Amino acid sequence: MKTYSFFIALITILLSGQPVHADYDWRDIDRTGLYKNKDEGQLKRNLWNNYTQDEAVELLKTWPKILRHASYRQLAKHALVSNAPHSSEEITSPALLSERLQTLIDYGLINEAQMLFKIASDDESMPKDFGLSLIGLQFILLNGELAPMCLDVQAASSDFRDMPAWRELSKFCRYRFGTGEKVNLKDVTFKQYPALKTILADQLVTIDDTLSSMAILIAYADNKISDDLYEQLAKSPGDQRDLIIFLGTKEKYSNQKTHQCYAIESVKRGLRTNAFLEESYKNHKFNEGMMSRVGGDITLHPCDIPAYFYQKMQSDTNDDNKNQLMANALTVTESLPLTVMVPLMNLANGYSNNNNDWRTSILQTYISMDTVDKGKADSNVFAYPLKQLINKNHPSLKEYKNWLNAENHRELMDKDEIDTAMLLYLLQINSGDINNLSGKSKNIEYENLFSLTYVDKSIHLGIGFNDFMSDAYDKDNHVFVISHALKLLGKYDIKNIHPQDMAVILSTLKAYKLEKETIALVLEYLQ
Repeated sequence: MKTYSFFIALITILLSGQPVHADYDWRDIDRTGLYKNKDEGQLKRNLWNNYTQDEAVELLKTWPKILRHASYRQLAKHALVSNAPHSSEEITSPALLSERLQTLIDYGLINEAQMLFKIASDDESMPKDFGLSLIGLQFILLNGELAPMCLDVQAASSDFRDMPAWRELSKFCRYRFGTGEKVNLKDVTFKQYPALKTILADQLVTIDDTLSSMAILIAYADNKISDDLYEQLAKSPGDQRDLIIFLGTKEKYSNQKTHQCYAIESVKRGLRTNAFLEESYKNHKFNEGMMSRVGGDITLHPCDIPAYFYQKMQSDTNDDNKNQLMANALTVTESLPLTVMVPLMNLANGYSNNNNDWRTSILQTYISMDTVDKGKADSNVFAYPLKQLINKNHPSLKEYKNWLNAENHRELMDKDEIDTAMLLYLLQINSGDINNLSGKSKNIEYENLFSLTYVDKSIHLGIGFNDFMSDAYDKDNHVFVISHALKLLGKYDIKNIHPQDMAVILSTLKAYKLEKETIALVLEYLQ
């Protein structure tokens, strides 16, 4: 059977035109990863066991191009870079490795992609491979270097002369950098990368879902993205692909009007860190008159508001003034994710204000996740359930009701349109894992607390989805579980997911020991 499978794979590759290296054992490289044990972040050793190489590649191609939140990206990253045992089937190319690398690039996880690629590149005995060579070209383009990319294309033109995509790249490079021949672009066709014809015509490229990552990177590296398009993309960052958001934060492509929007969205999605966001706040340019104004209205783009208040707080040594600035900033940034306020909160030295109790509590809990001093989550009246979240506990129904009825918590949360039962439900789910969702272990008493008016978040997954996911997890079909979770999460904004659906997602993260990501997702959901 193995011999038969090998010849089928061999015939397929021969028909595709890709060079065949039957004497090289690609199994040593195809499933290799950065995380080699649980302590490093390996999800499961048997991650790909239920899939042939072709099935695994096709499954990865169905993953969404957008992961809207940092927690989802962490789940995807751990799946893509976890080391797994060699496949038992005959492997004639590193196709799965190439697809994993491509997915990492699509998700803006460039550092992880480069480290994984280096593992393959360090093997000097490895023959040239078409898929990995395409990945190598994209790394050059990520540095904004078009001419060096073309040099690599021409250097390997004889190796991949039978590959249509490589021939198109070679043709583009010849025309782009001049060959002395007269070319009528009307007679030039690009089927693999249609956008290359637009670039050769010295026209600006539009971004749509049909563009490949290669075409996007060439367009950016060749300065074929207009300033107007930068601004247009920045105005609706939630709809843009992860790679576009990542490129928008690079110094080569960012500009004064768009950088803060890209920076904020990149941190929300987990493409960049809070340190990157803080640095962007420090470096943003405001005119001196604007910064010196004490009162009055100032017109700012919403994305620029956190940077403005950060610089005002940084320059003010008076704690009372900082508290007032923080209160104002919280009021005027309600449309932005709370993560944008973390750098400001670090300047506020324990800020607390009753007018923003709930949002302030969540913000302080974000900070507590990264500090040894967990006591920061105790600084106001809403701290109790959030402290339980950080400490991986969950209150009993009686404890929760006692807290809810004290200090008018219910009324204050109702004012902020927070379903009072949802917090308890998510806290309870956060204490377990995916197996808690199936069978008799479900806690119906918590679900029955939900408000009858809580209908704006419809159940997208269906009533049986929790059992469906639990069954797949129990059968060690882990890539299947992760894929279904990511497809849902990429499609819907978190505010439009029903709490019962959210419980499935939280339980999936918990099952793969992504504790911090689970807490972060709860906090974002509660905003």
